[in-house]
Amino acid sequence: LALREEGELILGVVHDPMVDELWTVEKGQPPQLNGREISCSDHTDLSESIIFVGFGKDAKALETGLERFRRISPRVRKMRMMGSAALGMAYIACGRLDAYIESRISLWDVAAGQLLIECAGGKVDLQPLPDKPDVWSVVATNGKIPVEEIL
Repeated sequence: LALREEGELILGVVHDPMVDELWTVEKGQPPQLNGREISCSDHTDLSESIIFVGFGKDAKALETGLERFRRISPRVRKMRMMGSAALGMAYIACGRLDAYIESRISLWDVAAGQLLIECAGGKVDLQPLPDKPDVWSVVATNGKIPVEEIL
């Protein structure tokens, strides 16, 4: 869940009921996992990093995701597929993962995760797709791994 006022994210919540974990964040405050402050990992080297790649449902998104997976896999420690953009982004905010990339995603899928990552010291780059106004590409990192190395 996320709350946006006048275009600005101000609250975010991600819940994983399978393991009873709750990430919360308020703009300008440190994010928390089950009431404890969290921050992104300190990894700077892509070869030490754990990256997750999202795959959209249409043919173009699947093709782009598979190509990225093939290109990035040999250069990182591990690759993951989370199944939930928000949960994967929460993992970046608490240092379990280091980066996330997806070519086609809706803002409501990443809003809470975006605020968690940014308040935890990471960076999120969202780019609108010119042919689909409600679809975006996203690259999220711990803020220490250069985005160019992931793209």
